Amino acid sequence: LFPYTTLFRSPLTTPDSITKRYEQILQIRVAVPKKTRTIFRQMFPDESDNEVKSEDVPWDRFVLAMDQVGFVARHNGGSAVLFEPNDTCKWYPFGGKIVFHRPHPDPTLMPLILKFMGKRMHKRFGWSVETFVSKR
Repeated sequence: LFPYTTLFRSPLTTPDSITKRYEQILQIRVAVPKKTRTIFRQMFPDESDNEVKSEDVPWDRFVLAMDQVGFVARHNGGSAVLFEPNDTCKWYPFGGKIVFHRPHPDPTLMPLILKFMGKRMHKRFGWSVETFVSKR
């Protein structure tokens, strides 16, 4: 079975419909500004990519990057922040949301945390380094 079956769990879901949705998700590409792409490249590191430097990312820059790909941030109380696709987001038809915790007291995401977040985004939405392309 595919790792995304939890995203598509429904009484009407068939293996063929899961496969079709899975393939659709993997084909999604989003054009983002260079600074935003740098954040996502850190989340999905490619060992052969020498251009990407591991650096801390301010939480506000991460929230802006998520906004640029169509996700709305909603505070769930405390440090929990819910990210869900808005109606113009390419992932909106597939549903799903994810919660990340804003780091405190220093609101900065370290490279290791970004990689962990990337693994969760890959599992939940099928994101990879190929998902994000540079805006021209």
